[in-house]
Amino acid sequence: MKKSLLIIQPFDDYYGATRILAFTIDSLAENYNITVLVKNEIGILRELINSEDVQVVSCSSIPMIHSKMLTLSGVYKFFNELTSFYLYTRSLSKFDCIYVNTFAGLGALFPFLLERSTKVVHCHEEQSSKFLGRLLARAALFMSDKVICVSNVVKSYVTNGKPLDKRVPVVWNGIPEMNISEAKITSFDDGYINIVLVGRVTKEKGYWRLAESLVAIEESVRKKIRIHAFGDSPPNNPNSLDCFNRYLIDLGISDLFILYGFTKTPADYMYQSDLVIVPSVMVDPFPTTILEAFSLGKAVITSDHGGASEIVKHGRNGLLYSNDSESGLSELLREVVSGKYDLLSIGEEGNQFYIDNLSISSFKKRIQKEFNLDSF
Repeated sequence: MKKSLLIIQPFDDYYGATRILAFTIDSLAENYNITVLVKNEIGILRELINSEDVQVVSCSSIPMIHSKMLTLSGVYKFFNELTSFYLYTRSLSKFDCIYVNTFAGLGALFPFLLERSTKVVHCHEEQSSKFLGRLLARAALFMSDKVICVSNVVKSYVTNGKPLDKRVPVVWNGIPEMNISEAKITSFDDGYINIVLVGRVTKEKGYWRLAESLVAIEESVRKKIRIHAFGDSPPNNPNSLDCFNRYLIDLGISDLFILYGFTKTPADYMYQSDLVIVPSVMVDPFPTTILEAFSLGKAVITSDHGGASEIVKHGRNGLLYSNDSESGLSELLREVVSGKYDLLSIGEEGNQFYIDNLSISSFKKRIQKEFNLDSF
């Protein structure tokens, strides 16, 4: 007989944590009857789930935790939502397991603390530099039976270096093979070194840093590069894309960037690019974009901090630069333009690493193991 699983998802979008949740649901559906509560559900997660008989319910009262809530009005809104959510949960059936995806939804565990259900939190964040982030890590360990971390970097943040192996396992994400169309992207057939960047347009995601690194390169070298950027502004900063575009104009390098905005199908562009770049300034926990690039056999450039450094080995299956070096990214891009690296061979080795470690079948085995209730 299947056990019952309640999943709490605090947002509904096409970005990494939501897509990984869809893969998780498909992996667990054969063993669980699954109900998913989604804050302000608009159909995206429902679209991404392949399994049938998964109940997806919109729940506007899921209490969200974020940095901007640390004001009087923010705290009031949180407790108002928490009260409404508590009343809502009283109408629900009992579940064998409660699963919260990301620390942003951690507050939704409060109504279930006194229940005997197993509680699991999936952490996709690394927020050790923030007071709220450190507080959430401590709260997650107190409120749950298990905190699944997407990388060792995230585990170190959650445990603060303490050896809680059984309660805080590391489960690398995995993805299906990327689907690509047969359409030729003519803008890439142009003699430039075409580099794809996927992610929301923020300083933390490295957009500004990449622009500054290109400015530091001689014009005769940088003019051979084209950056194809796919991402929109984050909800808390809706003008970010426009600000970045103006910044490029001020720097005099707007011709090096093509800003497409958000797309649901970045794989077509990745596939026909020369490189995929993840220039995050923040400690990126485990960038899904790198998994996608590996799946497509594309070389990647990323920094040597964050979860990416656990799977990217410089010169073998990708290219790393020092996050602490102001000139690290500039120097690496110069080397790429000079032809120092065999990008095709690097991409092939990245694809083999994907097949061996990051495929959806390998992820399914890892995540099913952690949701075996007998293991708690």
